[in-house]
Amino acid sequence: MKQASTQSKSDPKSERLTATQKAVNEPLLGVVRELVRTYQAFSAYSEDHVRELELTGPQFDVICTLGNTSGMMMGQLAEKTLVTKGTLTGIVDRLEQKGLVRREVPPDNRRCFIIVLTSKGEQVFEKVFPAHIDYLKKQFSQLSEEEIEQIQAALKRLREIFSGPLRKRHLSHTYSISIRFNGFRVTSPDFNHGRVSNEVICCWELLSVIRLGRR
Repeated sequence: MKQASTQSKSDPKSERLTATQKAVNEPLLGVVRELVRTYQAFSAYSEDHVRELELTGPQFDVICTLGNTSGMMMGQLAEKTLVTKGTLTGIVDRLEQKGLVRREVPPDNRRCFIIVLTSKGEQVFEKVFPAHIDYLKKQFSQLSEEEIEQIQAALKRLREIFSGPLRKRHLSHTYSISIRFNGFRVTSPDFNHGRVSNEVICCWELLSVIRLGRR
């Protein structure tokens, strides 16, 4: 009887914990910390190479978003690069000064203009995109195929968990369509046709989870 009475009593120390103290001890925080630290480490590694290519991250992003397209209007480009129109104007201005992009007025709508890569810009795109992929693969080569598949599967599951509530609230989330690797963009057809390695897809899953979690 004495033993049963002892077991029925709650831990007084646990009862004294505030909601904040309990939240600090949540096991999920360890996962969140590792996700954020991994994202930060990946971003720092990726951005170092972007600077070596003599471009800023946003400039690189614009160039690779426009690559293999006939051009985009400012609003569309701003949406895909996750940059505000005001900031994007300055980025486009600097790229135009470098001779990498130009503004064109479409014949069917004289009230607006589209941003198009110049021939020089296309050459830069063809050079920097594969170079950056190779740069990333140097680190991913330290993982086995099995490890990459496991990481990718876990990240995909997390992304699905985070994106579910967003769909219910009818919020648009572009990460299922295209993603940004701190400077370059890969669209879903690249994945579907096997043009991007598992290592890069693994990066995509990581960035998708982090960015969906921030919304």
